[in-house]
Amino acid sequence: MNRLFKLLLFFGFLRGAAQLPETNVWLFPVSKNKSGAYLIGEPSSVSHNKGYNNQPSFSSDGKLLYYSGQNGTQTDIFVFDIKKKRSMPITSTGTSEYTPRVYPGGHLLSAVVVEKDSAQRLHVLNLPAGTFSKKLDTDSIGYYTFLNTDTLVFYKLTDPHSLRWRTVTNGTENVLARNPVRTFWAVNRHSIIFGVTDSNRVDYLLYDFSLMKGKRFATHSPGSEDIWWHDELGLLIASGKSILRYDPANAAWNTLFDLGRFGITRITRFVFDPSGKFLAITDNPKSP
Repeated sequence: MNRLFKLLLFFGFLRGAAQLPETNVWLFPVSKNKSGAYLIGEPSSVSHNKGYNNQPSFSSDGKLLYYSGQNGTQTDIFVFDIKKKRSMPITSTGTSEYTPRVYPGGHLLSAVVVEKDSAQRLHVLNLPAGTFSKKLDTDSIGYYTFLNTDTLVFYKLTDPHSLRWRTVTNGTENVLARNPVRTFWAVNRHSIIFGVTDSNRVDYLLYDFSLMKGKRFATHSPGSEDIWWHDELGLLIASGKSILRYDPANAAWNTLFDLGRFGITRITRFVFDPSGKFLAITDNPKSP
């Protein structure tokens, strides 16, 4: 698979496009009123550089927000200090890095690196030095999440795309699903939620690795690629300018936040910090 085709798959380009989409990262404060309803406040702009800014994720203590940002002709990992409201690059490697995530244990950072031979592998970042060391040999990784220190779940750029899991210590790799949506998250140390899509719908499934068994949790119309599992609210998805919450008791989707009043057009990533006090989103304003 050549590099251009990989990147077209990885970032969901419009057909015929030849450059990364122009996207912005925003940070919203989140609170609850006396009745327990969730409220959202005025956002801060995280990404001050023009072009591609995407895939936000929080540090373990919630004080920092990492994201992938365009830096000239490549993408680097940036960090936004929430208190100081200041963003700066933390890598400058000559390669492109995407999807920064806190590595299990909380002291390291991982990211997908597009290597010079066009392979897309997971690397671990030495934060003080701003350099990467190769961690996993698996190629064609698009997105990923760690279920625990020894279980990596990742989106592999196969044809069709597949969701796989790998035991880090022995390298065993298994297929979990075909045609997955691009985001998936740990529910706890042994369970994950993910979506499988076709032309008619997206089925969201809860999979328990201890039982090696999954079950359908919810269904939505096609196009809902971006999800989050909230400890209190459960399954959330992005739909246009809104974030929806699934109500399992009534098998219904309800609007949690409508971000259109802040000028948000289309949410293509969103994450909450560990304390639930902040929400970071990626807005793709030029997407149809």
